[in-house]
Amino acid sequence: MGKRMFEEGEASWPNDLYKADVYVLTHEKREPWVQEGTTTFTL
Repeated sequence: MGKRMFEEGEASWPNDLYKADVYVLTHEKREPWVQEGTTTFTL
């Protein structure tokens, strides 16, 4: 997933949206975002 798509959806996505790990391609270093459930966004 790209950074722009991630930033647009981060505030509005429901918990456990993908039920899998998601990797966000970006130059920005940030701690992983773990949603309730099984979805983890790694930047």
